[in-house]
Amino acid sequence: MHVLLVRNHKSGSADQVDPAALLVRHGCVVTDAEIAQAARWSDSPPGSLHDVDRVIVAGGDGSLGPCAALAARLEVPIGVVPAGTANDFVRATGLPDDADRACLLAATGDRTRPIDLGRVDEVPFVNVASIGLAPKAAAAA
Repeated sequence: MHVLLVRNHKSGSADQVDPAALLVRHGCVVTDAEIAQAARWSDSPPGSLHDVDRVIVAGGDGSLGPCAALAARLEVPIGVVPAGTANDFVRATGLPDDADRACLLAATGDRTRPIDLGRVDEVPFVNVASIGLAPKAAAAA
């Protein structure tokens, strides 16, 4: 399976996981990208991405929107590796909360379910739209 791994290195626990190595161990061919690239590509993905089987985001709740928009544009499922502060989406949907199990599911899972993709001023979001205060509040709590 060829996956596009989108990382947000600024997410709360991003420095604690190496999702690329885990995905390779689970049999994936990985193309790596940063969250800023995914945000740009959600409007016009390069042709080289059209052979991707899945978009996998390693980041927090704020990283999901641009990646979900890109996955929708490419018409492929999205997988989530929790690497944020609160990881509310992962908890709310019952996805694995540890990186290895999340990568295994993202690499081999064949069950998908639809999620809503919202937009505020053309900025995509999945489960939360904020101005950055929520992660600070979660960290303080």
